[in-house]
Amino acid sequence: MKKILLVEDNSMNRELIKDVLETFQFKVVCAEDGFEALLFVEKSEFDLVLVDLNLPKMSGVEFALKIKAGSYKCGKLIALTANEYSEVSDKIQGAFDGYIHKPFQINDFRNKIYELIQ
Repeated sequence: MKKILLVEDNSMNRELIKDVLETFQFKVVCAEDGFEALLFVEKSEFDLVLVDLNLPKMSGVEFALKIKAGSYKCGKLIALTANEYSEVSDKIQGAFDGYIHKPFQINDFRNKIYELIQ
């Protein structure tokens, strides 16, 4: 079973996304901020990491850059954002392997996740 780390500070979004991912048969671990997420990636390997850009304490971009600079065993890093791509393109380049816009259509989300995790 593929393992996904979901880093999302909004509890409603976190539960919704977690539930959707679990219906796709993924094991999902959740973190509320970048510091908590770093603890998870230090201890475990993930096939995919989904990261909200606007996190408290440590932004999603800061988290992603720390992952890229370290020797963590993670699959692709994907930004989750409600902002338009033009607003975040500079932030995510070099830090993330792609992004998913929120809100998303479940079928589009599923297809993107399967594409990334293969």
